[in-house]
Amino acid sequence: MAILWDVKVKSVNLESKRGDVVATRTDDQSALPPRVHNMQNTPMETPAQRALILQTIKDWDDQAKDKEEDIVAFLTDLEQTAIANLTAWEATR
Repeated sequence: MAILWDVKVKSVNLESKRGDVVATRTDDQSALPPRVHNMQNTPMETPAQRALILQTIKDWDDQAKDKEEDIVAFLTDLEQTAIANLTAWEATR
């Protein structure tokens, strides 16, 4: 499994030390599209602010992963319920 991160820092304002960050996570083993996280006009001057950017991206990605897992579980349950119901219906025809 190859997971790759691409991070772009754009629109940096040197006076305010703020900028936009786009972090894209790609998994070559997944059929799902890459997860993209955007931060706009975020402070990035100090090491603490930069660490917060990275932690926020990690938190957002964990939330996105949890949401994907919830969706997969819901769809799997829905599919299994449909199969069971249709199979039972066929038995009564």
